[in-house]
Amino acid sequence: MGIASPLADFMPISDSFKEYALKMGEQKSIYSFLVLVVFAPFFEEFIFRGIMLDGLLKRYSPLTAILLSSFLFGLVHLNMPQLVGGMVMGCFIGWVYYKSQSLTLSMIIHATTNFGAFLSRFLFSAEVQVKSSLEVYGGWQNLTLIMIASGIIVFCSVCIIRKVYAPSSVNTATTDNV
Repeated sequence: MGIASPLADFMPISDSFKEYALKMGEQKSIYSFLVLVVFAPFFEEFIFRGIMLDGLLKRYSPLTAILLSSFLFGLVHLNMPQLVGGMVMGCFIGWVYYKSQSLTLSMIIHATTNFGAFLSRFLFSAEVQVKSSLEVYGGWQNLTLIMIASGIIVFCSVCIIRKVYAPSSVNTATTDNV
């Protein structure tokens, strides 16, 4: 979110999307929690990583497959700000899926991101949520710190995932036949 949100600020936002975002920002029910944090991550990850990315990886290079599935993931959200955010998150989640082959891990990352968006409904008014990242975070200094912290978290996550899901080294030592 700390990386995708500032990038999405460069996308034009229509008045109809602002109205929609204001309505959604006020949704704090258990139903909206279930839809946003449970069902959407489950179904979207099943479709975009479990079916689409898995199929694309069989035909294209990992980079091409991840970029294409991420673009389609962002596009399906039907608005420019979420196109950018969806592509950024889709690339990260797609890479995690490619490295781990774990749809569960992809769903957890997606649900965690959506939980952050749901939680923001309780922390910020709907009017604040539709403002630019610069306004929400209180200026360039705070925004820069949040982007740096987010970058560090992503970097550390990538290092951990690479280590955990690295191909196991095969013992090439030969044994003497007895």
